[in-house]
Formats: sequence, structure tokens, C-alpha cells
Amino acid sequence: MKYIIILISLISLFGCAGVQRSQFDYTDVKLNSIVKTIKETPDKISYLKFINAYLTSSQIKNTKFANDEYKKIASSIKMGTMNCEQYDWAKLTSLNIVSIPAHLLAIECFEKIGDLKQKKEHENLVQFLVTGILGEHSGDNYYDAYEISTWGDAEDLLEYAGLEVIDSYFEFKANRSGMYRIYITKEMNSNVERKIYFDNQRFSHAFLDIQFPFSGLGDHMYKSIILSLKESDYAAQLAHAQILHEGEKYKEAEKAYLAAISQGSKKANIELGKLCLEGHASSFSKTECAQLFVTASELGLEQAKVYLAYMAYAGIGFDEDKSMGADVMNSINTTMKPGEPDYQIALLFNSSKYSEIDEKQTRFFLDRAIKKEYPGALFYLLLSDLTVEGALATEEKQETVIKNMTKSADLGYIPAKYALVKYKFEMDEDKSEALKLLKELADANLPAALYDLGKIYQYGQYNTEKDELKAFLKYQQAAIKWDADAQLKLGFMIGKGQVAEKDYALSYGWYSLCARVGNLDCITNLGYISASGHGVEQDYQRALELYQLASDNGLSRATYNLAILYEHGRGVDKDLNKALEYFQKAAGGGSSLAKNSLGLFSLKGKVEKKDYKKALKYFTEAASANNKYGYYNLGRIYQNGWGVNVDLDKAYEFYQKASALGHYASSFRLAEAYEQGLVFTKNNLEAIKYYQLAVKQGDSEAYPKMLRLCKIEKSC
Repeated sequence: MKYIIILISLISLFGCAGVQRSQFDYTDVKLNSIVKTIKETPDKISYLKFINAYLTSSQIKNTKFANDEYKKIASSIKMGTMNCEQYDWAKLTSLNIVSIPAHLLAIECFEKIGDLKQKKEHENLVQFLVTGILGEHSGDNYYDAYEISTWGDAEDLLEYAGLEVIDSYFEFKANRSGMYRIYITKEMNSNVERKIYFDNQRFSHAFLDIQFPFSGLGDHMYKSIILSLKESDYAAQLAHAQILHEGEKYKEAEKAYLAAISQGSKKANIELGKLCLEGHASSFSKTECAQLFVTASELGLEQAKVYLAYMAYAGIGFDEDKSMGADVMNSINTTMKPGEPDYQIALLFNSSKYSEIDEKQTRFFLDRAIKKEYPGALFYLLLSDLTVEGALATEEKQETVIKNMTKSADLGYIPAKYALVKYKFEMDEDKSEALKLLKELADANLPAALYDLGKIYQYGQYNTEKDELKAFLKYQQAAIKWDADAQLKLGFMIGKGQVAEKDYALSYGWYSLCARVGNLDCITNLGYISASGHGVEQDYQRALELYQLASDNGLSRATYNLAILYEHGRGVDKDLNKALEYFQKAAGGGSSLAKNSLGLFSLKGKVEKKDYKKALKYFTEAASANNKYGYYNLGRIYQNGWGVNVDLDKAYEFYQKASALGHYASSFRLAEAYEQGLVFTKNNLEAIKYYQLAVKQGDSEAYPKMLRLCKIEKSC
């Protein structure tokens, strides 16, 4: 796994890094073989197979050279200094295999010279690329983005589709682990805006020589891409400004916003306007904020008008003017979905970011959006109802909530569809419809739905056949779309060697990704790996810090692990009093392991004097949570008569429960009991069975005993 980034200077548009011509090799055998098949019989090759071959080819590092070569030839042909017969088109298009314009130029030239066979081959390639990029994706959300290589490929595709690009900007996900570029487009001769998401993260990881999707662990999407591009790409400069803004570096953010505007970013006017509304722009007074939104609006960004209408209705920057607000709203109605601007203004009035929350205005605009059946507003109302105490107290209220949820879902609103699925799983006796709807959402690449479907396959829920491989693949799909729970699952399965080969370093990588967004279980698991030294250098001090962080945020499992470090003096001075304090805190949070440890402290008198009664209480509580250690220690108490009458029947009943849960010492004791005729009738075959079970559960001492008995019984 390549965790250490190879630092590369990025030149021009990302993905177009320069190399010397002499270094370039365009004869990638595997890729060229696939391309040859596509040209002749495109239906025989899947786009996934093609793009995977491309992403592992030498072309990734040579995109800049290839792009320059294409531009040079295209310019020469356009200027008439070169004709179509004079160039090696096989070489040019091999260099630019994913570039639509290069193939279109080839088609044009082959038509001119009458080579219809090669013209058809390149038509096949163009159709294959366009269909493959669009594939089953919609481009409407980050999780269903179109996958491309360079941003130039995205612009080529949009031009090929006849869409006008108004502006573009970057959007980060999962604490900058993921990055998407959104193009604001309009159809030719239309005012209706559409935002289209593009994703080139697999290409960028291959270019940076980092295993996908782990570039976020070094913040390389920002450090190695955005910072390298910000002087030449307005969208990168805008992203840099927004990060400075989020980090409350307002003066630097303002400077970067102005730089992005000068480079051609239209959206930067809106973002600078928002900084102005917050009162953090030193170059603009609040009365001048509106001009930034006016400029963005004049440049074609309809979103700017929402802020202008809000300012007019709220009287921010100038006197309250409802008629002006209404005029602005009327001008947006033809460019945004019905009710969308009303809903966005309702959200602004319900935020204290720019002025005090105005509940009356929030409700007014929300009601307007609901009347126009904007699905987001219907879902917002649903969530508002659910947060009110007793919201579902009556049947009538329940019906209203379900009605709004269903209506919003029917209008195509994904969060409402997902909420409806969760509701059906909870309430419907027959889960078949819920399962069908969940699979539809998973097919649309919704990360939460992919994760839920993974759990269903993993545990064989709702009459679905248990299938760990299917579960793993669904978790993987969700994990690369930044679902933290799925990343946790993948880390665990890979660390245990379930389905995939055991790989502690890869497991650590997945845990690190979900830890970046604050997942407490992932943080705790990183602590465990640091303490155990699995795949990383053992570091109890780091484990201590990670456990402390998760414990301070309420995770009892982390608190228990913290107590273990203090109990044994790992990464910290041994302190049994501190350990006891943390065990008690973890037990209060529901940790059955901590309850078992408290039982051991009382049984052994580690801090206070021995107290068998307390020990029995804690072990019973642990066993009640089906904890194997609790069962085992209850067995010991009744076998030895610690604070109770000796009761071997009860003791071995507890050992059996612990053994069934994987406790090898309990299995060993059961084996001895059968071998010696204690409690059970003497039975060497049963003894062999339990010795064998103990070995499987990790007890090496049981092996020679099992071997000796099986030789006696001739059952080896």
C-alpha cells in the first residue's frame, strides 16, 4: 500500500503533468488491446474493464504531453499548415485515448480522406466513452457523479452534450478526504440551471501514486491539488478561499475570493457576499454586500438572486423592501424548480448566520414552498414535526407525517425515499417492499442504502441469504463514497481477514478515514491497533491519546480500553485507582467488559478488600449482556464456592455458555470434566470434542491433551 506520497509539481489543469517526450511510452499492450476491441466490437468490453486498464497504464503520468500533442496537431490542421494525411492518427489517439475532442478530430479527418473504416472505429470509441462516463450515473449528486480523468474531459463531455458551462467549483467531502467538481450548466437557449457532479479521484490517486481512496489521510486533495492549481484555475482558488473562510482566516479568505473573481469565478462573488453578510469583509460594508450578489446574478448565477431576495425581505444592507424581494423571486421562478427559492429563503431565515432567526418568516416561505410541492420543504416539515414532543402521539399526526414523507419521496427527494424505507422496515410486517426500495436506492449509489444493504447480506436479515462477499462489496461501494460506518465495517473485516485477505495496514487506512470525520469507534480501533502493533509500530502513548479522545466523547468501549492501559501501566504509569475509575465509568456507559473487570477487581481485592458479593453482582451483570467472560467467571465462583455454596452443575452450565461464545478456557474445563468424569459422565469422545474446540478458540495447551486422547480412542 502506497501511503507515502511522491511529491509531484502539478502543471496547468490537474491531471496534465508535464514529462519529457523521450520518457513517454504509448505502447501499453494491455490498454491498446482493449482499445482495439472497442474500435471493432465495442459491446464486447465493459467500460469498467477499460477504465481500470487506463488507470493502471503509463498514460496517467503523461496526460500533459498527450494533451499538448493533440492541441499542436489540431491547431496545425485548423491553420492549414498540415493536412489530415500527414499525421499518425493511431499515435495521436493512442496518446489521448480518453479525450473526446481528439477522436472527433480523427473522425473529421478520416471522413475528409475517405477512410470510412477508421472513421467508424473512432465513432465507436466516442460513443463508448460517452456511454461509459454517463453509464448508470445521473451526475446530480456527489455519490452519483460522472467519473472522468481530467477536468478538461468533463468540459469536453458537456460541450459534446450541448450544454453551456456557466461556472464551476469544487466541493469537499469527509473532512477533505474526497473532492468533486460541480459544473453549473444550462441547456442552449434555456435559463434552467443544472448542477452536474464530476469525479476524477481515481485518476488523481493514480497520478499521485497513492492507493485509492486514501489521499485524504495526508490532506492531499487540498495540499497537492488545490494549492498547486489555485494560480491557474479559478475553481481551485475559490476552494482555497472557502477553506480559509471555514478556518476563520477572514482577511486571507477575502483576498483569495477577490483573486478567484479576477480569474473568472462567478460563484466567488456569492461566497464573498456571504463573508460580507457575516461582517468579516474588510473591503465591503454591509450596504455593499448586495452588489456582490448583483454581480453574480448578472453573470448568470441564479443562486445569487436568492440572497438578494432574502436581504430585501430581511432588510439587511438596506431598508426592508418586500416588493423588491417579490420582484427578485419572480425572476427566479423560471430558472429554478417550483418552490426551491422559497425553501432556500426559509432556511436563511431559520439561520442565525446573517441575522437573528425569524420563525414567522421561516414558516411563511416554508408554507409557500410546500404549496408548490417542493419535496425538500415537505421533508423539512416532516423533520420539524418529528422534533416536536409527542409529534406522533395521535394516529392523525402519524398519518400526516407518513403522507408528507411519501409525497416527498414520490417527487424524487432522496432523503425522503430513504426515510420511507427505514420507516417501512420498522413498521411493515412484510419487509419485501422495503427491501425492494432499499435496493433501488443502493442502485442509485446512495451510501447509506449501500451500507444498510451490506448489513442485510452480512447477517442474512429479512429472509435474505447470508453472503459475506456481497456484504463486503456493498460496504466497499459505500466506503469509497465516504460512509463512515461502511469504512468501519471494511476496516474490521479486512483486519480480521473476513472475505478479503488480512491486511492490517489497509485496515488501519479505513479506520483512519472514518476517524477523520470523528467516528468514535474508528478512533478507538486506531487506538487498539496502535496498542497491539498490528501493521504499525506499537505505540501505547498514541493508543492512550486516541482512547482518551473517544472516551471524552462518551464511547464506553474506549473508556474500558483506557482503563486497561492504566491497569497494566502501558503508555502511562500503572494506576489501579485510575483504572478502577475508568472501569466504573465504562460500566456506567453499558460496557459488559468493564463490569467483568470490576468483578475481577472485587474478586481479587485489587484496590479495596476482596468482596465476593460485589464480584458476583458484576459478573452477573456482565453475563446478562451475554458476555463470555462474565459467564466464565460466574462458573469459577460456583465451582470454587467464592461467597456462595459450591454448585458444580451451575458452574458448568455457565462454562457451557461461555464456551459457546468462544471462551477457550471454558471449553478446556468442559473437556477436563468429560475426561475425568466430573459433573458429566466420563466420555473421552466428548472430551476430545471440547479440547478440539479449545484449540480452535486459541488454546495451544489443549492440543497435546486432545492428541493423547484421540490416540487412545483411535479417533485421530
